[in-house]
Amino acid sequence: MSLRPIIKESHREKLAAEEARNAGNLAEIESLKTAYNEKLEAYEEVKKHVGVLTQDSKKFGKEELALSEKKKHLVTKQKKLKKALTEVGAAS
Repeated sequence: MSLRPIIKESHREKLAAEEARNAGNLAEIESLKTAYNEKLEAYEEVKKHVGVLTQDSKKFGKEELALSEKKKHLVTKQKKLKKALTEVGAAS
């Protein structure tokens, strides 16, 4: 007769007793894992949307700069035209 099956059974009993004693902790760990996974999923969703918004913001910033430069150019052109019209009107 071998002691091996007896030892295995003894370990199984100890393991079952430990699991029973720690059942509350194990349940809490599972609950925390579930909550973490849900928050991680929500975070990833927000991260994706923030990425899109960041890209849009950069694009709008570039557009705003281009429009600002265009406006500056047009204002300068307008001033030159007003000056030319004033000179033509004064010469007439």
